[in-house]
Amino acid sequence: GEFNDLLIQHENVSNVSDLRWCSNDVVVYTCNNSLNVLGPTLETLKFYTSGTPYLHAEIDGLYYLTNDGLNFFSRVSNITEETFKIGSSSPSSVLLDSIEYLDRRSPKANDLLEVIMDDLVLAVDGCIRAASEEFDVYWQKNLLRAAAFGKVNLDLYDSTEFVQTCNYLRILNIIRAPDKGIFMTYNQLQEFGIEKLIDVLLLRQLHYLCLKICDFLDLPNFKIMTDWASCKLKYSTNSSDDELLSLIVTKLEKEKIDWTSLSYVAHNEGRTTLAKNFLTYEPSTSKKVRFLLDVGDGNYDELEYALTISDEDSDADSILLILLQLHGTLTNVEFFKIINDKPSAIGVLKSYFYQFDDTMLENFMFQDDDIIGQILLENNMAKKTVLMNRSKYTQFLQSPTNNFNKVEQVQLDLRNTFANIVAGEPIIKTLEKIIVVDLKKAQNVASKLNVTSRQFAMCVLQTLAPIAAKHLELYDFANSKHGKVLKFETYFRELLKRGEKRQAGLYLKSCKDMASREKIKAYIQCGMWKEAVQEAAYRKDTDILTQMRDSRTGWESKLASEELQRLA
Repeated sequence: GEFNDLLIQHENVSNVSDLRWCSNDVVVYTCNNSLNVLGPTLETLKFYTSGTPYLHAEIDGLYYLTNDGLNFFSRVSNITEETFKIGSSSPSSVLLDSIEYLDRRSPKANDLLEVIMDDLVLAVDGCIRAASEEFDVYWQKNLLRAAAFGKVNLDLYDSTEFVQTCNYLRILNIIRAPDKGIFMTYNQLQEFGIEKLIDVLLLRQLHYLCLKICDFLDLPNFKIMTDWASCKLKYSTNSSDDELLSLIVTKLEKEKIDWTSLSYVAHNEGRTTLAKNFLTYEPSTSKKVRFLLDVGDGNYDELEYALTISDEDSDADSILLILLQLHGTLTNVEFFKIINDKPSAIGVLKSYFYQFDDTMLENFMFQDDDIIGQILLENNMAKKTVLMNRSKYTQFLQSPTNNFNKVEQVQLDLRNTFANIVAGEPIIKTLEKIIVVDLKKAQNVASKLNVTSRQFAMCVLQTLAPIAAKHLELYDFANSKHGKVLKFETYFRELLKRGEKRQAGLYLKSCKDMASREKIKAYIQCGMWKEAVQEAAYRKDTDILTQMRDSRTGWESKLASEELQRLA
């Protein structure tokens, strides 16, 4: 049904101090030292507690904290009820009974199995799911034994759920133990995930338990090893750098861990020598360079060391990053000196630096007697000049030479109002800064600078789309005369690309040029199922409605089914 449909109404509820969902159809509220349960019927349950409980909802139940302790309240599932109900003849209950006879070596175990043979798959599934909801280890084992007994008598049965249940229950029983004190249900663990559970255990420094879990589930353990080493660095204040290096390397040298992260920890702890020693074990040059750039703070020696190791590994990306860092901070003579004995760095300089400082590169080639390189550089610059003169986009983004004085004067005038505008910067940068503050003012500036209406609209879209607080302003602009130079499809795709599904969906109704099925798919991408069904029904597309009905459950499937019946 719809969110505004009234399902049930309870009266005479007063002095409510807290209200929470418990599972999907029960509401629990607290008042006057009691816990009150409202179900889908008019009946209510009341539990008296020591003090007013504090409630915390979970996906399958609810925690409540009282003066006596922490408790968990949840609904017993139908499968568990059918399995344990006295006198029950459900397949899972009969299969559980057969285990008792199996332990006695009684042939009646096989007789019971014959009774439920047609429903044996349901019986096995029921025992597995009932076991996952049990907290008592005795009943967990009995139910899983029953499931295993039934499973053996099935030719084709997917044991994935059985194996996962066994594994997860073993982990749950360990973390529920008093010395760990983490209460978690099977459903919560499935939702939470093993990776996040390990993160929680690492916060409590239970590294050995995390390793056992990883070994048990055959998961990688590098994160645990790295965290253990980080803790060792933080808390071994009385150990020397050499002792820590020897201890950690001895234990972890064969493990695939992030040595750079240990370098960061060591650096933060004031052990700079140890931090550099860890780097020698890091195989990734880019990670080493990133660390040296982060902690070096522009230090010449650190940059030279980073350039040396990058040159040895011929890591072009890292070399380029360091050269850009050095460029502008050193004189040409110092810059040429630092790269003089580094062939890979010289190669990167000649290959890429024509984009940043062609004059400096020309001087280097002249000094290096690279005549061919000078000729190629001159040809490349000539080609680049021709291409820039032909390109409308670069004419817009960069201030053209013949119009530079006018642009710079406008930017200088704007600095009185917008302090962050820099004279001589690209026009698009100036417009972006004004659009965020005053869209109307930006339109006037764009007109002065001869920016076309389409270019301006695209600039507005790309500037305001990432800013959530500006989405309403963007929507109003899209519907204005200036904004309509772009199709609504353009606004939709830009917002969807940025993950703004809800905002993107607002434009779909106006997307007249979008194909029917493309629009239906777009509605679904934006989480607008009702609109997707309405669009399919409006187009009388029964094929897509059938697919939509079969792909979903609950109200979504029902909605598509109703439209199919109406079109029949």
